[in-house]
Amino acid sequence: ELWFDYISVPQWEEEIKLPILRIIPDIFHRAKYTLVHLHDVDEWMIYRLQSLTSAERIDAITGICNATWFGRVWTAMEYVRSQDTKIMTKDFRIVQEDVLLEDINRVWNEERARLGSIHALEALAQMGKNLVPWNLGPLREGRMLERLDFGNAFSLLSRRGCRSSRDFFHALAGVVKGKLTEPLKTDYPEKAIIQIATACLRAGDYSPLLMVPRTVSSSFAGFLSGCGYQDALSFGLSTGSGFPDHHADSRFEEDVSTLKLERIGTVTYTFLGGGYRHGHIAPFLSLARVTLFFTGPDVEAFVKTVGPRLYNLRDDVVEAVLSHPDKCAKLSELLQRLHQLPEREFWTDKDYATAEQVARLTGILDTYPGHPMVSPFDFTWEHGATMHGLKPASLMAAKCASCREIFVYRVGFHRPPHKVHGAVAYRITGWQHGMARKDGLGILVKDGEIVGRLIWASRACACRETDMVRISLRDLP
Repeated sequence: ELWFDYISVPQWEEEIKLPILRIIPDIFHRAKYTLVHLHDVDEWMIYRLQSLTSAERIDAITGICNATWFGRVWTAMEYVRSQDTKIMTKDFRIVQEDVLLEDINRVWNEERARLGSIHALEALAQMGKNLVPWNLGPLREGRMLERLDFGNAFSLLSRRGCRSSRDFFHALAGVVKGKLTEPLKTDYPEKAIIQIATACLRAGDYSPLLMVPRTVSSSFAGFLSGCGYQDALSFGLSTGSGFPDHHADSRFEEDVSTLKLERIGTVTYTFLGGGYRHGHIAPFLSLARVTLFFTGPDVEAFVKTVGPRLYNLRDDVVEAVLSHPDKCAKLSELLQRLHQLPEREFWTDKDYATAEQVARLTGILDTYPGHPMVSPFDFTWEHGATMHGLKPASLMAAKCASCREIFVYRVGFHRPPHKVHGAVAYRITGWQHGMARKDGLGILVKDGEIVGRLIWASRACACRETDMVRISLRDLP
């Protein structure tokens, strides 16, 4: 049998069409293969991926990424759910099987390594005028996993075209892990999104808790113009995995859910970092100053705060810094100098030079094998804006109720910082995302509302207290 949506689905017979929409994901999943017709991609574009010149390879990448086929909700869902695909070009030639996205991503990464900078590569590709691989969203990841977590599924589909919100919700329900037990409330978008999100929570997918709320993401709509089909602001944490601890003790309802989570502490201090030029040391000086307020010039406390919790530095690098006597001695001297500076003398060229020395000794300016091809410092400014609510220099301090110690974390605020003060920070253990630290995902909750999220909030003390937390998802994007 051959399935072709526009012909196979009676487009103007609603009573027949609606039941079919619900099973289209399964139809594509059971198919022997899906033929992807890229009607605006010439055969030579695909062969140019193997060219010897960077210009031709980049031209081929953008030519394929610009294909109209990538721009629809249904085709994205169909690609994720299909078990095998074949590619047909503009002139109806089947040129290759299920490796096209793998090829364009491989070539893109090779060109990035050659240039040494993602920004230089995106400039050569004229991103904004053209789409590049990451603009297409987690298509490959979804295909590999067969179903995506809610956050990445929403990010994948939300900026693609569809005829109606009903189509969007059916496509979204077709690629997430949660299973619906009753018909979708497609006539009420705000209810439908919560219905799907709650089904995902019940399935152990906690990504809905980490979504940037509608009231925040809508105010930054202009920022999304360069993101192509990927809604990088609403999520942007890479795909989810694992299973949440304490899930069996939690209860999930569409109005208010009650989750058992590990308590980090009460928010006692908030700091909203400003905007800075990419690569400038000023944000690090700001963060170092705030950190020193809580840690003092204690080298171990400072490095264990700045390294893993502010810049996602690997644990082995942190241990190497702390086990190096000469580095620790120099860090102690520099931290004493910064700690003793009066505020009015804190922003001179000499202070920037001191801050850069501290950053270098801490290890955040280096690159490491097996990790992104940029330093933790640069990675924070390449991806930190979307992961931390467009303000990657923002911090909070939380007081542990058990040991009474106060610890500093990088945070993405969903509300103005003064409204977050007094919230309780909770850690989501067991559930993991690629851009987050192990057991570093968390949320800030105040009056039953999620008012911020944590990505790198790995444990700072040995306390393991849990709470039953009531949470509403009414502000999902």
